Amino acid sequence: MQALTYQNAHELTDFALDLQELPVPTLRDSDLLIRVRAFAVNPGDTVIRRFRSAAPGQTVTLGWEFAGIVEQVGPLTTGFQVGDEVYGAGDLSRDGNYADYVAVDYRVVAHKPSTLSFPEAAALPMSFQTAWGALLRSDNQLPAGVNTVLVLGGAGGIGSIAVQLLKAHTSAVVIATASRPESKRWVEAMGADVVLDHSQDLATQLTQGGIEKVDMVLATRSSASHLAAMPQLLKAYGHLALLDAHQSLDVSGLTPYSISVHLENVFARVLTNQHPEQQGLILRKLTQLVEAGKIRSTLQKTLPGLTSENIRTAHELVEKSEMIGKIVLELESVR
Repeated sequence: MQALTYQNAHELTDFALDLQELPVPTLRDSDLLIRVRAFAVNPGDTVIRRFRSAAPGQTVTLGWEFAGIVEQVGPLTTGFQVGDEVYGAGDLSRDGNYADYVAVDYRVVAHKPSTLSFPEAAALPMSFQTAWGALLRSDNQLPAGVNTVLVLGGAGGIGSIAVQLLKAHTSAVVIATASRPESKRWVEAMGADVVLDHSQDLATQLTQGGIEKVDMVLATRSSASHLAAMPQLLKAYGHLALLDAHQSLDVSGLTPYSISVHLENVFARVLTNQHPEQQGLILRKLTQLVEAGKIRSTLQKTLPGLTSENIRTAHELVEKSEMIGKIVLELESVR
């Protein structure tokens, strides 16, 4: 098979992902072999590229969000058969899906929505699972007493799906941030009740909108830079969900307000082997919501073909942190 790989961690200026011929992955007993039809490029991919190097004589294959077709099933798998159209987010400890084929545990994938194309479906799994884990608690509901939620970075991949999830699955008032006219229009289309400009003072904008403080904040990126403002945005005993744990993250300023802090890692269930089947269950819920017309794909840009040029373009766009929605590479439909 063909895969986009590299050996040494590097910056974008020294971009080194090249197309290489590799063996098709060998399956574990609980694996599916999936022929990749489309995959999304995420900020985490660019971070790993900058910091993870391969062992001597090996390569790194990035990418952990895909849609494709089941080509082979392991002896311990259930619920899938050859030819099924599936989607999912894989296992960070294994080779990724910047490739023709990927092997994944059957418990972390689901049948893709019949109403979506492969690129549209590939844009959703990781974002939805991340938003679900960050926002919802016991019984898959918001924490008790949460009636207003502020999503920082509402136009990005996770922010876009978080807004939709909140509107489809809860009764909370959803406030999201965006600064450019096009990103504001996008967040409004996702269903946000209120859109704030994150280039301006957020607390002032909340007050002007008749909202003193919110019950919960989801910070989708640059969490460390938002912490100082949290006491002005969050009610005492509120909830702060973070998606990035910067080494300088200092939450001591939240202590006087008894604010709960949740750090979400979409791969935690798989990496710790703590109920990885929950990943598949969450995706099945996503499929239901999509097919019911309550969640739409956040795909914004599709690049055709598994090429070094396309993956570099995707990484450049993601690293600018200006992407609205998700960017996806679509592989050829016939091999």
